[in-house]
Amino acid sequence: MGLFQWLWKGLKGSFVEHADQRLVKVGDRDYVENAPYVLPKDEQEIDRLDLQHYVFRYMLRENYVAPLKHPNRVLDIGCGTGRWAIEIAKSFPSADIVGLDIVKPTLDAAQRPANVLFLQRDVLKGLPFTDQTFDYTHMRFLIGALPVTDFQNVVNEMSRVTTPGGWIELAEPGMIINAGVGLQTLWGWLIEFGNQRNIDLAAKKRLDTFLKDAGLTNISYKEVTFPLGDYAGQSGHLAGKNILILLEAVRAPILGLKIATASDYDMMLSRAKAELSAPKGSCSAPMRIAIAQKK
Repeated sequence: MGLFQWLWKGLKGSFVEHADQRLVKVGDRDYVENAPYVLPKDEQEIDRLDLQHYVFRYMLRENYVAPLKHPNRVLDIGCGTGRWAIEIAKSFPSADIVGLDIVKPTLDAAQRPANVLFLQRDVLKGLPFTDQTFDYTHMRFLIGALPVTDFQNVVNEMSRVTTPGGWIELAEPGMIINAGVGLQTLWGWLIEFGNQRNIDLAAKKRLDTFLKDAGLTNISYKEVTFPLGDYAGQSGHLAGKNILILLEAVRAPILGLKIATASDYDMMLSRAKAELSAPKGSCSAPMRIAIAQKK
């Protein structure tokens, strides 16, 4: 069967890719209209997502934790810029890799390996694949996009489309630890912003529960701690930069909800920048990577 011919034959019902999601301007950033996702979808966010990918890969020393051998079909939910999918495609050149996101990655054809396909789909509306399609299903950094009431449904869908014996992997960040006053205040406003959208930024601690409730087995998880700030060298500097860019990205919508005033937000942002550039510190962010196997 030709490349991805199995996919077109196995799509559920009369699947059609969702039309381009309408972007709305909030401040000077573009956001997906009527979506719970708290972050923008624009060129600046593309750069931040790539930075986040490289920092995470450096800290983890790999792109996945599941005990993969020779996967045939891989699904990446919330593929973002497509960077992870492309690297997995190069690691497993005989596998077909499908990336799914509410907005397609803006890659030119030359950047996309032949064994990678990107589809546009809102995961909250279900996965458009038949049962037992993929032998590895992956999702990470979607904690800010999935309402807490929908998270379990998404994991259930991941289980449905995974083959028996296949693996599911979830990776999400936790709450920042040992932050200074500026960063801690900003993070508190971000949590409140998430709460107003039914987003639980502490859902990381429940990943293994989501997997268990989906009927999966061989559940385990790995915790990785990311130092944040210049005190931890280049990796800490880049991880801290990622957090600052993220906090700048949510400034306009947070102000729009009157969670903070512009002057207070900017003051705390300046303070956070100083905290993360200090030569001494202990600020960090935990990350949990949970894996499970389909029976």
